[in-house]
Amino acid sequence: MIVVLVALGAGSIVLALALMLFIALAPAAVAAPPAARWVLLFLVGGMTLAGAVVATRLLFDIVRRDVNFSNRWRAWYRLAFFAQANGWGFVPERTNPPLAGAIFNVGDSRLAYDCLSARSGRYFEIGNHQYSGNGVGQRALRHWGYFAIRLDRRLPHMVLEAKANRHRFAGSNLPASFRSKQLLALEGDFNISFTLFAPRGYERDALYLFTPDLMALLVDEASSYDVEVIDDWMYVYSPKPFDLLARSTYGRVLRIVDTVGAKTLSRSVRYRDERTENFDANTVAPGGRRLRRSLPIGATIGLGVILVLVMLSGLASRAWW
Repeated sequence: MIVVLVALGAGSIVLALALMLFIALAPAAVAAPPAARWVLLFLVGGMTLAGAVVATRLLFDIVRRDVNFSNRWRAWYRLAFFAQANGWGFVPERTNPPLAGAIFNVGDSRLAYDCLSARSGRYFEIGNHQYSGNGVGQRALRHWGYFAIRLDRRLPHMVLEAKANRHRFAGSNLPASFRSKQLLALEGDFNISFTLFAPRGYERDALYLFTPDLMALLVDEASSYDVEVIDDWMYVYSPKPFDLLARSTYGRVLRIVDTVGAKTLSRSVRYRDERTENFDANTVAPGGRRLRRSLPIGATIGLGVILVLVMLSGLASRAWW
């Protein structure tokens, strides 16, 4: 309410200044020669109208921000109450969250919000994430929903891209692109739903984890989500933020945790990278820790266009001389 009153006061001041300007200049405009009278009246009226528009826009923006902020507080209150009732933790916002997944290490103004997490038993976290830009010139704000499951063992870096989320021309929905030589063919009809990336030389390790029964669970429960396994974490990404005030959201997420998450844990609990000698070290050799990145399709096309223009410019210059 205080913010609304401040907005009304600020808008009234701007509008009053515009009216005062009109009152001060209107007599001069009326007394001016006929040739200049209408020009001056038009300028004075335009300045007054501009002041009124500025005042209205200022009032609208401040009130809208106040309403949005009030709505956020109400949502946080409900989420905090829900978390307490279920024995979970709740953090309204986290700037630059220290998570290793692909969506958390790109762009600017990185913010995880509405974060709920388990306080006991197997650790998992569910929330939303936003950032601006993607490293190739796009500055639009991008939102994601995510949940993360803590694993017992460190695993090679693997990514399952949901083909349902791929863009027709831009390719991957994820903010990271991976080299095509790391593509791994899946058995049966799973290639229809997912594209699997694994580090070169780790194909057998990937198939050890993503068995046909685990892939069947992913197709049944998470075919519209991208999945990333990195270090000792499993991340599941939604291309749209989760509605964490809706009961149906938790039904689906917890079902994925109980099926896909449980199966992933059972398959990975005895995993050991044969390139390392010590099982107790719980580590992965350097070659398997991170997938090798490639330029996004948009950036590749942009560089190609620039190269063609440079070549055409060079040919034109030679022809001129």
